[in-house]
Amino acid sequence: MLPYLGIASGICATDLLIKETVKEQIKEHEKKYVCGNKLILTKYFNPGAALGALGDYPLALKCVTMFGMGTLTGALAVLAGRKNCGLHKLGLSMMLGGAASNAYE
Repeated sequence: MLPYLGIASGICATDLLIKETVKEQIKEHEKKYVCGNKLILTKYFNPGAALGALGDYPLALKCVTMFGMGTLTGALAVLAGRKNCGLHKLGLSMMLGGAASNAYE
């Protein structure tokens, strides 16, 4: 399970680094073309979850986020001893890394 927690940590750190870079270097609603103009970065602020859900209820949003992280961690722990579940573990690790980044932010 430890390698998968490392993957989650790496995704969280990378996501936070990218977000911080965008906050510092791009103005709101500005488009910045990167990777040979194949990727467009634009800074938008979302006060809540998807489409602004729970934006007016920050405590509820924190609770939902922490519940989601707990669920993902629990699912990863259940699969920890199982073989032939590598893709499931990888998927859960990726979701956990993204959820951790959002919770920190």
